[in-house]
Amino acid sequence: GLAGKVRARAAASRRRRRRQQQERAIALFRPLTAADLWPSSTPLFESRAHFAMLNSAYEAEFRQCTHHANEELEKMKELIPSEAKTTAAKAVLEAIESAAELVEQLELQATSAPSSARGPLVAKVREYKATVSRLRADYKAASSNSAAQDAARAELLAGASDAQRAEAETQRARLLATTERLQRGSDTLRGACKVAIETEAVGASIMSDLESQRHTLESARGRLAAANSGLARSKKLLKGMGRRALANKLLMMVIIGVLVLLICVVIYLSLFYKGRSPAPPPPPPSPPPPAWWG
Repeated sequence: GLAGKVRARAAASRRRRRRQQQERAIALFRPLTAADLWPSSTPLFESRAHFAMLNSAYEAEFRQCTHHANEELEKMKELIPSEAKTTAAKAVLEAIESAAELVEQLELQATSAPSSARGPLVAKVREYKATVSRLRADYKAASSNSAAQDAARAELLAGASDAQRAEAETQRARLLATTERLQRGSDTLRGACKVAIETEAVGASIMSDLESQRHTLESARGRLAAANSGLARSKKLLKGMGRRALANKLLMMVIIGVLVLLICVVIYLSLFYKGRSPAPPPPPPSPPPPAWWG
């Protein structure tokens, strides 16, 4: 049936991936040769980094598969027997098989890993195997519940007439259509809730940015107020210096005017003003004549 086809396809994909993984492991951990020691060759630590990157990719894919399987299991439990429930069951089975395949690949990685990294990888593989087993058990329980519901429905309709069965089928089709519409509405609401949550996160981020900008503006306003106060004090100081410079200028002009006036007075007195001059001294007496006759 459907489960057999899915398992066959998953097994073929698993074998193909296992061969590819073995080839990668052989290429990664082959013995070093002389060409590997040449400076132009790829160093060994790059292979180890590539190994860690592969493990991280496998783990991320495993988490994605398990998350998808859990989502489809929830849908499978909520739906009534219909095409949508069959599709959900198929998706759950495919996700579980993909997760199991990834666990096998991680187990192969663990067996070929260096001794220093083997312990954590083995622990992770054991944990992932338990997760896959739990998913298989949940899928079997959901499938059993679905089969029990189908059997109960068949038992209820066993003693009904053709008209009653047709009416039941009509009501069932209406119920399925209503369920699908409700499912689509639920998906739309989930998407709207997701968008609202993302919008709320963006709004919170914007509010945080605005808060930081407000603090920045407040600090800038404080610095501007301090600068304004300093400028006011500087303005007062400059006004005082201007008044003192004006007073000094007026004082210098007064001093210059007084000096000019004094110079003019001195010149006037020296040129135009003559007071009483003192009497000239008497001439000295003339000497007596020489006695030439004696």
